[in-house]
Amino acid sequence: MTSKKELRKEKLQALKHFSNQIKEKERLEAQLINQLLTSERWQHAQVIALYQSMAHECNTKSLLAAAWREGKLVVLPQTGKARQMRFVRVLPTTLFTLTAFGVEEPDSEQVIEKEAIDLMVVPGVCFTLDGKRIGYGGGFYDCYLEDYRGATVSLAFPFQLGAEDDWLSDEHDQLIQKVITVKQEEQR
Repeated sequence: MTSKKELRKEKLQALKHFSNQIKEKERLEAQLINQLLTSERWQHAQVIALYQSMAHECNTKSLLAAAWREGKLVVLPQTGKARQMRFVRVLPTTLFTLTAFGVEEPDSEQVIEKEAIDLMVVPGVCFTLDGKRIGYGGGFYDCYLEDYRGATVSLAFPFQLGAEDDWLSDEHDQLIQKVITVKQEEQR
């Protein structure tokens, strides 16, 4: 059994290495995003929580554009002290500020309560198909998801998947309802 810290480091290195394989990354991203956009979870959601992807993550810009095109209300996270996170409405004109974590956060004060969010796309570095997740280590999403009742989904490249017994979950870890990935036979 590997520690979460070791797995996080290993998967982050793999993600950063994979981000240099631009054509293959774009091809797999398109498949992941298509699966999400055609899912019932996406189709039925009116308020969607996304995240501003970093270069090594599955690019979420097309999800933002698709949500706006479909008339959905889009919210992105803002983080605070003590693992506090809130989601604020974003528009195509919203400005962003780079945080100390290297993540762009929206300059918006229009907070949307978690009860109003139908679907949350949750980032992470390692997942299991049954919903276990290793994030970036800050605990922001686990704290937020503790009493969130809407649908959750994550997008994972095949190499981000781990086996159910690869690591022990902590008491505060929250499961993701659906982990979308590309099946082995679809990779090529």
